[in-house]
Amino acid sequence: MTFKQVLFAAIAHLCFVSAQYAQIQLLPLEANPTIIDILEKNPGLKNAVVCPTQTLSLPFFDDFANNPNAVFPDCAKWQDNHAFINQTMAYFPPSIGTATLDGLNADGRPYDQTADPNSGNPADTLTSQPIDLSGKSAANNIVLSFFYQAQGLGDRPELYDSLILEFLDTALVWQQITRYEGVSNSVSQLDMLSFNQRFVLLNDSAYFHAAFQFRFRNRAAICGNNDHWHLDHIYMDENRIDTTAPVYYSDICFTAPPVSAFKKYTAIPWRHFNSGLWNDTLSMRTFNHSNQSGALDRTYTVEDTADLGNYLMNVSTPSFNYLPSPNIRDSYDTVLTGSFATYSPTGPTLLRSTYTINNPTAFQNNPLYTNSDTAYSYTRLSNYYAYDDGTPEMRCYLQGVGTQLAVEFKTGVDDTLRGIYFHLPYYTNRNAEDDFINVKVWVDSLENEVFSRDIYRLRHVGGFGGMYYVELADFTGVAAPIGLPANTTFYVGWQQASTVPVPVGVDRNTDRDDKTFVKIGGNAWINSEINSAVMIRPLLSTEANPYLIGTEAVENKATVSLNVFPNPTQGLLNLQCSACDFNENYTLRVYNSLGQPVMETAYTNLIDMSILSAGMYVIMMYNDEGMQASSPVIVR
Repeated sequence: MTFKQVLFAAIAHLCFVSAQYAQIQLLPLEANPTIIDILEKNPGLKNAVVCPTQTLSLPFFDDFANNPNAVFPDCAKWQDNHAFINQTMAYFPPSIGTATLDGLNADGRPYDQTADPNSGNPADTLTSQPIDLSGKSAANNIVLSFFYQAQGLGDRPELYDSLILEFLDTALVWQQITRYEGVSNSVSQLDMLSFNQRFVLLNDSAYFHAAFQFRFRNRAAICGNNDHWHLDHIYMDENRIDTTAPVYYSDICFTAPPVSAFKKYTAIPWRHFNSGLWNDTLSMRTFNHSNQSGALDRTYTVEDTADLGNYLMNVSTPSFNYLPSPNIRDSYDTVLTGSFATYSPTGPTLLRSTYTINNPTAFQNNPLYTNSDTAYSYTRLSNYYAYDDGTPEMRCYLQGVGTQLAVEFKTGVDDTLRGIYFHLPYYTNRNAEDDFINVKVWVDSLENEVFSRDIYRLRHVGGFGGMYYVELADFTGVAAPIGLPANTTFYVGWQQASTVPVPVGVDRNTDRDDKTFVKIGGNAWINSEINSAVMIRPLLSTEANPYLIGTEAVENKATVSLNVFPNPTQGLLNLQCSACDFNENYTLRVYNSLGQPVMETAYTNLIDMSILSAGMYVIMMYNDEGMQASSPVIVR
């Protein structure tokens, strides 16, 4: 880190001290770990989905549900691969899939990490395949409709950001049809914004040709995963203006994935399974895009993917007359009837939960709309616990050196805690060599800390959906596993130890505040207030070398760090160097708030600061390779 970076980080910490109510700060991700992970495992995938041109005819429809091209748009409908197809980024979408436009390229990384974060630059494009409208005219009443949402569970677009719709005319020139600005600062950051539906009538002869296309573009801060716009239910057809049904279409769809097979967890160690973990409630979300009502029948099933068709749960919900949405029936929350079949896993496996709309009636019989008639979610039995769904929408920082975060779990059988998965997001413009946290474990209560270890050089590396494994080990690298009897409550977490906060991924679709605790300084532990699941997962195994799911371990190599005390000081300052090799020659330099050197000496464990004026200083430690460690200090 440069002197200015160290100084600004120290000043930021001082500002925090006067505002301890801020426990955790949520910020946008700098990249898309889902796309990065997929492309690291399948390098040719991005080029494979650069779509060849194919001319379509009406109707055009995409609800992005059960998308055939994974995270990239369906080549049968779209030409480019900039949009992120997902089921997690939007807030209460009109169907289970959405296309998200942001500040990232098709690789899931910033278009330009040096770009001004306070200006809207051209970013993503979602371009339809050509649609043959030759022979059509305004008399055909062709309407393009779509839903759009700003922010969702991601980052809010500002007024200088925008979502733009364009049509390709007969001269093959793109014409702007409409533009939606970002969100005014007068709108509270606590407000979650809804989807809006828009209808565009094609009534200009310039668009009735054989190579007509439409596209959505956004302007955003292209230095990170910023300024999100979400699109859904994009539908274009003729004869959509009528005295009986002007803008409706016969689609009933799920708008959220099924609940997990387990009450709280999305993953458990398979040895810890017991029937008491099965989910006992249902939560179904649907939407009736029709202007008609009809009977709606649905089922919920759970299967082991190694034995599909042999249902562990198969229950139908009561049929009812479903009116056009929005209405109270769009949400169905109830106690789950029926019992799960006897189940005894013998090793790691994957469970699939499925919601299905059965026997669509007259208002739901078009094959065009069948993709969202089925929704899936997966629950893993492996060797770790998880509350999150595996996809981060944001990253969190603990506010201030010394702040701690802990997440609660409970064992089902005797086992051994051997390590912890952290989601460490991709980030730029950071010197990861200077980042470190104290990884911690507590047993029985948060007053009983049983493990604490500085972990250095945290960084994004390839792996299991962005989850990176840190083994419980002592400072020499020797494994330090923790035995846990059955029915033991334990906590895993970390303490922010460096002046530059270390980001950890956050799943905003899952609220586990009741299991997440924060402690600021000497204050009491309190529940988190971020209404999310922090992406941290404990690994338990009876094996000394447990199976790691496609991860690369975070390097546990000790890095030099410099601790000083007392701080603030009025005189003598003690220095403590962690991981120093004293066969090397270390030099200490002290800089004032203007960046001017005011003292230099060979490394010593004690410095007299009384000769300096009151103020803020930074002590930096150097060897022949350059700066190795630094620490801010205040002289009173």
